[in-house]
Amino acid sequence: MIVKLLIALMSVGGLCLAAMPVGAAPPPVEAYGQLPRVEMVRLSPNGDKIAYVTVQGSDRHLLVTTTDGKTLHQVDCQDIKLRGLDWADDDHVVLSATVTMMMNNFSRDAGEFLAVVALNVPRHSLLVVFSNQSELLTLVFGNYGFSAAGGHAYGYFGGIRKADIRLKGQALVDLFRVDLDTGARYELTPGGFKQQSWLIDPVTGEPTATSLHDERSGEWRIESHDQVVARGRADFGPARVLGLGRAPGSLLVAEPTSGDDHILEAQLDGSHASDVEDGDQIADFLLDRRTNKWIGITKSGDRSLTHFFEPGDEAKWRMALGVIGDENARLISTSDDLGAMILFTEGDRDSGTYWLVDTVAKTKKQIGQSYPDIPADQVGDVSLVDWTAGDGLTMHGVLTLPPGKPAHGLPLIVLPHGGPQARDFARFDWWAQGFAARGYAVFQPNFRGSDGYGNAFVSAGYGEWGRKMQTDISDGVAALARKGVIDPKRACIVGGSYGGYAALAGVTVQQGLYRCAVSWGGVSDLRAMLQAEALGGRSSNTDSTRYWRRFMGADGPNGGALDTVSPAKLAGRADAPILLMYGHDDTVVPPSQSIEMGEALKRAGKPYEFQVMQGEDHWLSRGATRVAMLSAAVAFVEKYNPAD
Repeated sequence: MIVKLLIALMSVGGLCLAAMPVGAAPPPVEAYGQLPRVEMVRLSPNGDKIAYVTVQGSDRHLLVTTTDGKTLHQVDCQDIKLRGLDWADDDHVVLSATVTMMMNNFSRDAGEFLAVVALNVPRHSLLVVFSNQSELLTLVFGNYGFSAAGGHAYGYFGGIRKADIRLKGQALVDLFRVDLDTGARYELTPGGFKQQSWLIDPVTGEPTATSLHDERSGEWRIESHDQVVARGRADFGPARVLGLGRAPGSLLVAEPTSGDDHILEAQLDGSHASDVEDGDQIADFLLDRRTNKWIGITKSGDRSLTHFFEPGDEAKWRMALGVIGDENARLISTSDDLGAMILFTEGDRDSGTYWLVDTVAKTKKQIGQSYPDIPADQVGDVSLVDWTAGDGLTMHGVLTLPPGKPAHGLPLIVLPHGGPQARDFARFDWWAQGFAARGYAVFQPNFRGSDGYGNAFVSAGYGEWGRKMQTDISDGVAALARKGVIDPKRACIVGGSYGGYAALAGVTVQQGLYRCAVSWGGVSDLRAMLQAEALGGRSSNTDSTRYWRRFMGADGPNGGALDTVSPAKLAGRADAPILLMYGHDDTVVPPSQSIEMGEALKRAGKPYEFQVMQGEDHWLSRGATRVAMLSAAVAFVEKYNPAD
């Protein structure tokens, strides 16, 4: 049903479209590459229902059940690229999904656009937000929360009128309140050419605060009822209102900086703003959905550390951890009163398990496993590793070992993350475990520029693409070799997005390190990438282009120094076979980046292979193509760097 509703968007006016026993065979590659069997698990506000996405055989569904397992509703999600799931109230589940399409007069290339579907569970009815409204696009440009009044459930969404679409990727985004059953809408705030976002009061249904941002100048301000609460200038994006602060009459604001966000609590009357201690170390801000008040945090360290401010809330959280018996369990969802919680465990012989915990009865119930086809004794051990970079900076990373093999002289897969301002954790990683099952140690380095280690660590990565960010990785490989864990002469490098760039740079910018390289949607020509970003926004002076220039170390899109760290410009130096793969619908890294690299390797007479995944995007959202990508990567590595 949802499939048909979302496909209809394509024709909307104005759019076009213990150790494993020795000798035991590992699970097939498909067991690792398939989409998780269970994901996006969410509790209803009152804690008596659960909604989640599940794969059953060859079918993928949204499933809504009672907490004792009775099925209330099931919706086909087979071909949907799901991005989010939430409860608007105890009866309404809201799904977010994206479609890849062209929008006339809005952008020159295809984009990934958001659609939202509301499910009324008792009535078994579905509604696509902004559907059947001739003057609006059937797309959503921002989801700002929910409220309930008079027996109606409402969602708050940014929408664009077809008549307001402007050239050069600009459009007026208006804020609408939408009845989640009838689709009736009411405009709350008209749009403007400055970027806007809103914080909605879930009780009154009115905007508490508005964030405005001028992308060209970088100036931003937060307003509340025509009062300027805070203002500033940021090169890399708008300030965001996260929720209400802990202090009475305050807002929690995230201001973009040269590293992680700067977090502050600002008084609604504009009289005062104070920094949140260690704000750049916070991965998640926990809010009470009934009030939007800030009630807790999850720290961004190597282990997940959640803390609630109120002693009673913290006692329930500690109780839940005790019931699960795992201090590293992650909080996924809660009922409003924290009487019920969804926790997730992984690693340590666990491929990922969701648990329902009753903090009053002190009981737990398994909801499902992410990868049930991978037995506990075939989950590779995952640990944290540290090393020192060439300039003395302390580095951190993750090491996954093959089940049943001693940690000595192992063949290696280096698997740098994307972003590059992201990070890897000591968790079950389907890509890493897929290689580990084939006998490889897998090293995931959190090189400089990675998230979660503070602003200084992020800033240390600026200007270091192909430079210190690259040598941080090889320094880590050398450290593992000195410890005797891996054989440095039997290493390949594999990655996606920025990790794909690092893989290509590992055998062009650098040499003599790897037997092969695999790139999924990787950047190969930094100057061309900057030019594409500038054309996409119709300007070289945008949040995106300023950010990438800073990270790449370029004064502008034509910075000649970028060629010295662009693998496509150095194809003649490639000293190992390369596998290039990308999704046909990639809207983040243009497919031309992989195509250009392939053509350069061909001209240079270097060995390479090339695969295009039709219908796939940058994020490997579809199960079939995830399996195809992993199968191809494993086969390529085994060809040039066999584990045995």
